[in-house]
Amino acid sequence: AGQCQILPKVEGATQQTSPRAWQVAGLTRANAQTVSQSGGKPAYGGSPDDQSALADFLNKTKTFYGSAAKPETAPKRALAIA
Repeated sequence: AGQCQILPKVEGATQQTSPRAWQVAGLTRANAQTVSQSGGKPAYGGSPDDQSALADFLNKTKTFYGSAAKPETAPKRALAIA
């Protein structure tokens, strides 16, 4: 039987990001594996960092459950998001 590993990867180990350094599950850009290359360039994009993934999730959750500015439009089952 085959095996599969799902790992966070980066496009380049030395790339600088702003406003924060890339970090996923305790891995830094320097110790994460890089994505495969094609023609000397990344074959696909790297993983988003933890903070970006969390911010995107929270933004989509707020959009789905309704705006904090209009709590009356949020369903009663909505999650509280600080």
